[in-house]
Amino acid sequence: MTELVINAPHLQTHGQRFGAGALALFGWMLWCYFLFPLVSLGCWLWNDELCSQWVNMAGGYLNLREMLAVYLHAVAAIGGGWCIWLAYGTLRGLLRRRLAPLPPVGSAALSQRFGVDHDQLQVCQESRFVAVHYDSRGAIVGLEPV
Repeated sequence: MTELVINAPHLQTHGQRFGAGALALFGWMLWCYFLFPLVSLGCWLWNDELCSQWVNMAGGYLNLREMLAVYLHAVAAIGGGWCIWLAYGTLRGLLRRRLAPLPPVGSAALSQRFGVDHDQLQVCQESRFVAVHYDSRGAIVGLEPV
């Protein structure tokens, strides 16, 4: 899951919290969907009594084979989607390299944008480590070279 820049739950909206929870729940359901047929088939092959009952309740060996075929199709579709996404990202990256780079942002524009003193910004840019101080809303209130 992608972490937020400011990981403070009290600053997140209800939609962000709900979205993160729903995404986590969907991920766990997906793992259960993927692993249940493999666990039941493995236990059935090792003659585990509980899993044999699962296979029989699900319709027997033929139904299990049909379920595994659906499972393999789902995994293949997800793998195909991932390959398409990978090709898209690679192509997009290649096309972006051909574009002209954006002009660099000057320190005056940075200090104005973030409301930080220009001299303090110059000192912090020359420092190896910088401590950034935020207010309760997440806005930058100060920089301190460490």
